[in-house]
Amino acid sequence: VYLANSIEPEGTGYSFNLGVIVPPIAMLRVGVAYNAPNWYRMTDYYYAEAGTYLAASSDPEFDDYTPEGMYAEYKLRAPDSCIFSLAGIIGTSALISVNYELTNYKSMRLSDRDGNGYGDNELIKDDFKAGHTVKIGGEYKVTPQFAIRAGYIWQPSPMQDQLRNGDVEVFPAGTIPQYTVQNTTNHYTFGLGYRFTPNFYMDLACIYRVQNEKLYPFSHTTWSFPDQDIYPVPSDPAKVSAKTTRLALTFGYKF
Repeated sequence: VYLANSIEPEGTGYSFNLGVIVPPIAMLRVGVAYNAPNWYRMTDYYYAEAGTYLAASSDPEFDDYTPEGMYAEYKLRAPDSCIFSLAGIIGTSALISVNYELTNYKSMRLSDRDGNGYGDNELIKDDFKAGHTVKIGGEYKVTPQFAIRAGYIWQPSPMQDQLRNGDVEVFPAGTIPQYTVQNTTNHYTFGLGYRFTPNFYMDLACIYRVQNEKLYPFSHTTWSFPDQDIYPVPSDPAKVSAKTTRLALTFGYKF
């Protein structure tokens, strides 16, 4: 048995962000921001082919594929979010900040090019909940020119328990049977900064990301027979811990 897929998405989108920072006292900064949804107009070009072989023959018993030039056009409304921040300045050498971001995943919408909603929107409402992200960071100036930084980001899964526990049937997109369900994601960051002149500076950042997931080879499915109960076909997930490390070096100049 074999299955081959390819998909090439392209499109455009737009969004806007608003925010304000207020210093109620000299050593404190309070901020609030709103990140509007990204509105996308997308086109997916795709191709799929599948077939089966008999053990005694090298020719496929079944072979089929999608016609050339298949595509789908749709609109996507990504979730919007609100951000609340608090930063404290400690003397002249240290800074600590806390950010909380609330993301409305239930507001995601799929529609055709004319704006007519898809039935997937009901599944979005059932399977997703509000997303929460907490960011904690600090900076300490060893000298007036040299600073060290550290931070932590905690992001629990925005998916409902019924989806994460495999209690509902999932309908993967296209012909790809496998899918992943996100659990908690943690980020650990460390950085260095150096200011060569009042205008010219350099930043070095290291980000270590750990995302825990469940990988399902296919969705839980149900079969229904006349005068019989519905028998589930279970899909046992594999636990996956994706760990990535990124380095970023930035040179900047302030006018």
